[in-house]
Amino acid sequence: MIFLDINTSYSDLGGGVKTFHLAKIKWFEKHPEHSYYLCYPSKRPNSVKLAPNIWKVAFYGIPSVNPQYRFLIDYISAFRFIRRVNPDVIEVGDPWVTPWLAIFCQKTRLLRGQLVHFFHSDPIISNLEPWAEENNGKIRRIVTAAATRLFYRLQQQFPQIVVTSPFMEQNLIAHNVTAINLVPFGYDPLFRENGFVRRENSPKFLYIGRLEPEKGICLLIDALPSLFQIDGFQLTVVGDGQFHDFFQAHTNPKLTFLGYIEDRNRLVNVFNDHNYLLAPGGYETFHLSALEAMTNGLIVIGASKGGTNDLVSMYRAPLTFPPNDAKELVKAVEKALAVDVAQRSKESIEISETFKCWPDAIEQLINCYMKK
Repeated sequence: MIFLDINTSYSDLGGGVKTFHLAKIKWFEKHPEHSYYLCYPSKRPNSVKLAPNIWKVAFYGIPSVNPQYRFLIDYISAFRFIRRVNPDVIEVGDPWVTPWLAIFCQKTRLLRGQLVHFFHSDPIISNLEPWAEENNGKIRRIVTAAATRLFYRLQQQFPQIVVTSPFMEQNLIAHNVTAINLVPFGYDPLFRENGFVRRENSPKFLYIGRLEPEKGICLLIDALPSLFQIDGFQLTVVGDGQFHDFFQAHTNPKLTFLGYIEDRNRLVNVFNDHNYLLAPGGYETFHLSALEAMTNGLIVIGASKGGTNDLVSMYRAPLTFPPNDAKELVKAVEKALAVDVAQRSKESIEISETFKCWPDAIEQLINCYMKK
């Protein structure tokens, strides 16, 4: 079969979406009976053959607010290419313009393959609703309500939608979207192979992810003055994005900024040097970094909403805090320092064992597509 993904949210510079697509590439490398194309935006259009059956194809895109990412605008070339490839399965991976055009092309029979929307993100939850809550603006709420109806009406048109967390599944069902398959993300076996049960009660905390508001980074910044008052508290920040310069310029000795780390072995070393992961994002569809941390044995403290809460609530006594509440985040950190570290670290690993490693997770996804 021929599989093709088109995803404006993909970037060679990082992110969970990149991890997902790299896992797919590795899976297809071991399954030459299938062909796989990854279409994404770039500054320079190009085509790279990664293996006899695997291609990465870039189409022109303009810079987004985050310099790591681009918005695809050359849809004419992209859809001409898709028609030429004539894939059996077309996976749309972003929530912006691509789904609208994909549905239009299928309705008009310009595209004939099985059309799937892989729900990597929900802009209503992560962007519009927080925007509408700012300043309690009436016009913003009206605009958001109209956009919400339109957005979920579009999702109802897809013959199949894939989500990665119960939170996203329940949210779509609440908006009368029913053609849903729940396929959670996987984890890199490297994190498990090098993980261990923490035993030393060391107050070393880690944040890993994009430095963007939707990831809860503003909440973490608001909490920093109080966190620095906790005896022995140490925080390492890994990632890049809008608040890169803030962390780069920070001089408090309790904070270490490492920027974006691509090398997985180096990331393992960073994980191994910490006991706790802070996951402040309340708008995650699936918190991949939290799963990877659990797999390695870290104790996760996270927001009580979204995909983050789906993972953290699996603890027998979850360490959570409401999104946008810096005081409660600090209290959750203080509670974390009082728990039995070995018992909670062991529980992290046990929770992660209920998920699949990446090869098995991708196998589950492909089988889901092939059954249709």
